[in-house]
Amino acid sequence: MGRTVEAGPAIPTVHEVDHPITGLLGRTRNASCQPVAAVSVHGVGQVVGVYLAEAGGLAMRPVQAAVAVAGQGLVGDRYENGTGQWCYDRRLYDDVTLIAAEALDAAGAEHGVHLHTGAARRNVETRGVDLLPLVGRQFRIGEVVLRGNRACEPCRYLDRVTGQPAKAALSGRGGLRATVITGGLLGVGDLVLARPATRPGGQNGSASGC
Repeated sequence: MGRTVEAGPAIPTVHEVDHPITGLLGRTRNASCQPVAAVSVHGVGQVVGVYLAEAGGLAMRPVQAAVAVAGQGLVGDRYENGTGQWCYDRRLYDDVTLIAAEALDAAGAEHGVHLHTGAARRNVETRGVDLLPLVGRQFRIGEVVLRGNRACEPCRYLDRVTGQPAKAALSGRGGLRATVITGGLLGVGDLVLARPATRPGGQNGSASGC
C-alpha cells in the first residue's frame, strides 16, 4: 500500500511539527466526517475536508480519512478505481485533487456559488496554505507524500453536475492536481507540510478538474 515511486530528501512528519493552539504534536481528528476549522501554522495549511466519489458523476461523500496508493490515488475514489469522467485519457487527470477553502469562500461571496462539502469535486479541501506554489514541489499530508503537478482548472462539466456557474466562480483558483509519491493515510486535521523547492518542476499548463 505504501509503494515509493520517487525517492527524495526527507520531509518532516506530522509528529515533528508543534501545533501552537492545541499544544499537540501531529494530526488532530474530529469525531465526525464534517470539515473542521483550521489553524495556520506559520503558513502551513491544514486539511479541513476529504471527499470521495465511487464513480464519475456521483456525489462526493465526506470521509474522515482515506488511504492513498502511490501512483493511483485515494482508495474508493473514481480516479483510483478507473471510473472517473476523464479516465479515458491519463493526461486529463492526476491521482489527487486539492482546493483551498478560501477559494470556495470567495466563490460563494463573489458569485453566490456554494461549493463546500465536496461540491467542488476535489478530494482534499485545505485552509491556510497557498496551493499553486506547490506545483513542482513535494509535500506531506499525514503519512502521504505528494508532488504538485499543475493547476486544477474547473470545466463546464462542473457546471452540469452542480447546477451552478462553478467554472466561472473557480476560474484561476480551481486548486491543485497532485501525484501520490508515497502512500499511506491522510485525513481531516492533518497538516500540509511542504518541502522547499529545489528545482523547477511540475507539468506546464493546467488540466480540468471535475
